[in-house]
Amino acid sequence: YHLDGFRFDGITSMLFHHHGIHRAFTGDYAEYMSHESNVDAAVYLMLANTMLHEVYPGEVTTIAEDVSGVPTLCRSVKWGGIGFDYRLHMGAPDLWVGLVETCPDEAW
Repeated sequence: YHLDGFRFDGITSMLFHHHGIHRAFTGDYAEYMSHESNVDAAVYLMLANTMLHEVYPGEVTTIAEDVSGVPTLCRSVKWGGIGFDYRLHMGAPDLWVGLVETCPDEAW
């Protein structure tokens, strides 16, 4: 496929001091922009994305595996985002696995 890139796994645990454990993110900005946010981790991810896109312009793809739905994750750093090209939301596959495990075949 000739795809070169970096997948950053589990960034929710980096972006929040509570690591996203036992949290239900509803989309309220107060959940993402608070004293629970790990600013150092956000800056690290911004620097990593900036460096990768500057060293490999047009050649690299960055993917963030995130379950929080944090805003601006895939917005460029220049425009105030964290700079990822794509978001991989693992919450949806986890829900699918739960459904398949709990729903009997006859119910399909």
